[in-house]
Amino acid sequence: MKIALAQQNYHVGNFEGNLHKMLTAVAAAKAQGADLICFPELATVGYPPRDFLEFSDFIDHAAHSVQQLATAAQDIAIVVGSVARNPLPEGKDLFNAAFFLADGKIAHVQHKALLPTYDILTNTAISSLLSIFKLLLSRVSALHLLFVKICGIWVMKIRFTPSVRWIS
Repeated sequence: MKIALAQQNYHVGNFEGNLHKMLTAVAAAKAQGADLICFPELATVGYPPRDFLEFSDFIDHAAHSVQQLATAAQDIAIVVGSVARNPLPEGKDLFNAAFFLADGKIAHVQHKALLPTYDILTNTAISSLLSIFKLLLSRVSALHLLFVKICGIWVMKIRFTPSVRWIS
């Protein structure tokens, strides 16, 4: 599995510019044969968004950017950080989330829950993240899975049989 990391300079509130940078990076990663491209935390909105998160149209623009990226997730999977609305009446109104995009749609959303200052990643938490990579795992034959942290979320590093080149 070839993974591309796109650490670019995203500007707070520049949805069009940030999306253009990401779509360009997706096209470049596809051209280089990547299976997955990862973007940073809150890449769609820019970091740190601070009080802009109080504006509904700001959140709507973020959701539109994620949908545009999902459309581009053809023959490549995308992990992108963005803000997500909480559909439940309990809890905070918004989540800092990682979106897993594949086959033209949002395949999974993982809300940030484990803050490095006081939480630990448990086996239960790792198991719950397996659904993110169900699609990718169905496309490859892996011998060994190793969890690594990429773009603020836990992902699997896959070791292939010796006949397949390992790209880290």
